[in-house]
Amino acid sequence: MHPTFSEFANYNRLAQALSNMSDFPQKTALDGLANELVGAIKRGNKLIVFGNGGSAAEASHFAAELVSKCSKDHSPWPAICLSDSSPVLTAIGNDYGFNQVFLRQVEGHLAPGDVVIGFSTSGKSENVLSALEFSAGKNNPTFLFTGSNKELSISNQIITIHAQLSETPRIQEMHLVWIHLLSEFCELNLS
Repeated sequence: MHPTFSEFANYNRLAQALSNMSDFPQKTALDGLANELVGAIKRGNKLIVFGNGGSAAEASHFAAELVSKCSKDHSPWPAICLSDSSPVLTAIGNDYGFNQVFLRQVEGHLAPGDVVIGFSTSGKSENVLSALEFSAGKNNPTFLFTGSNKELSISNQIITIHAQLSETPRIQEMHLVWIHLLSEFCELNLS
């Protein structure tokens, strides 16, 4: 016999993750990102976000919250999701290789003071990491949203924000909670 949806969904896992949000090691990194976002928007800089698959959807969602709104009306803020243009992705993928799809765009769009955020649930997406390395090398505020994989070989200039979970859907759900909170923080401080 199959379990009911409620038994299958096991809401306790997500509820437990959410209840630990006020006491977790990523709080400092999220505080730093929140302040970098507010500062960048005040200066007229932009947010550049990207990821693959479900992480691409998270990145696109984040850009939408800043350009449109999350919960409070505000003027549109500059945010661009590099995962959104299929012509750009396929042209770069075809001409230079899929590992270049974000790097080439970051090289084209990045200005001093822009905030760059990559999403990689595994923390191992080469195309995400190479673009983040480039951004960090230009001294831009650079962040990686990832899962519980803490054994990343990346520049120490890239600030990692780890969802302390092991299942991909739960990691992405935690990233979504953080995106909404960051967007609402910007709305509170900039509107």
